[in-house]
Amino acid sequence: MKEFLIKDIYDIQKEQAYKYIGLFDQQGNKVIPFNSNASSSNDRLKEIETRLTSAGLQDGFYNVCCKNALKGGTADNYLIKKGENLSESQNLNLPIVQTLPPDLLSYAQALKLNVEVERMKLENASLKKDIAELQSKLLENQSLLSEQEENEEPGLMENAKTFMSEAMGFIAPLLDKHFELKEKQLGLQAVQIQHRLDNSNRTKRPSPEQEGMKDKNLTESFIMSYKDDPEVYEQLATFFNEATSKEQFLTSVREWNSEIFNDLLLWKQN
Repeated sequence: MKEFLIKDIYDIQKEQAYKYIGLFDQQGNKVIPFNSNASSSNDRLKEIETRLTSAGLQDGFYNVCCKNALKGGTADNYLIKKGENLSESQNLNLPIVQTLPPDLLSYAQALKLNVEVERMKLENASLKKDIAELQSKLLENQSLLSEQEENEEPGLMENAKTFMSEAMGFIAPLLDKHFELKEKQLGLQAVQIQHRLDNSNRTKRPSPEQEGMKDKNLTESFIMSYKDDPEVYEQLATFFNEATSKEQFLTSVREWNSEIFNDLLLWKQN
């Protein structure tokens, strides 16, 4: 993946005029979140430049993510290297790691198994058709062999006919048994995956206490994003400290500034 210098990203920003810019590590963790509507993307880019030159930030590869919509949309990612003594193997070529949830993977596996079962059924039907054609040809060949018996050794021709008849007699049942067992095996795997999926859905639901703590942490991080704007920061902190419930805090913010209230809702959804 192409690497960029911070000056390259400044040039790109002049051309693209991204509205939101943030800094993330290779695992997709926030180093500097996207700027809100209260601050400009150019100011956020300067903050990112300062952070990348800081001795406190670990050397490695980072992604400067740029987008024009705070909610939704695909970000343009620019890989940037911090530090000099980094091997190419440390560059994972992954802008932002997106980990698929286990339940989605289980569903995909179950779907794949169902497709495999249907494929085996079609293959089995095709083989049965081939067997029927072979049996038809066998009957034709038997009549031809009968005509040639007078010119050939009787024992040899009889053995050939017997072998072909017996072979067709046990090959077809074996094929049916093989595909029957394979279908049962795949069906059992699909049931086991569905069982794990059901258990996962029952055990992964967060408790009300966990949801409340998550909402509180998101609210606090949103307030901290305005630390460079003392007026907004102090007003939000006052609402938060004086509120006796989440609803009261949201009501206070909405009545004070509807734009910041909308930013807060988007922040919690991202």
